Amino acid sequence: MRGRVGVVVVVGLGAIAPAATAGVVSINVWEARLNFGLLADGGSGATPSQGPVTLSPGDHELDWQQTDGLAFASASAEYTLVLDQTATSLTFAIDLRTSAAADVGDSPAYAFERGVAESFLDVALVDLTVLQPALLVVSGATFGGFAPGSHLLGHGDYTLDLRGPLARAWVDVGSGQTAADGAELSAGFRITAVPAPATAACLLLVGARPPRRR
Repeated sequence: MRGRVGVVVVVGLGAIAPAATAGVVSINVWEARLNFGLLADGGSGATPSQGPVTLSPGDHELDWQQTDGLAFASASAEYTLVLDQTATSLTFAIDLRTSAAADVGDSPAYAFERGVAESFLDVALVDLTVLQPALLVVSGATFGGFAPGSHLLGHGDYTLDLRGPLARAWVDVGSGQTAADGAELSAGFRITAVPAPATAACLLLVGARPPRRR
């Protein structure tokens, strides 16, 4: 079910314009992508329906369905994506709920009826340049090697990303079966400027050396 075949939506990078060079952070490029897959085969050998789908800031609800004779499959996703930047901070966060369900009837005419559905986060990525000492606070999941908690960032380029499948809802049923599944993810990070005199104290607060830049 993980193959990238069928209907494909091309993912565009840089869905937000790069930030001005003034400030704590300059965004080079960002993307967020959800994937889904459906197969409702009631005896005709149906073609799978698959993603990916590009996510955008705001509150959104997505739903996909496929029916073929005796078989029905559906997948959905509800998400809130926040990308907020000011001269002194950058906030990125995603709250995602996925679901998958399938129902397959039973007919002696078809021995291999099947219903498959899945929905999951494929990737969420922010590639950026830190322009001055900054404090990174991560919550919910590890972004690009930075575990939940506080980290001091020096000037340089960083890629803060989540790599899926995450929050995967998945079902696979045969003749005369029904199933449903659901999953959730809540994760994000915030970068704020650290005044130069406070950098040393901030290092002690974090309790670690600045992480290696890529």
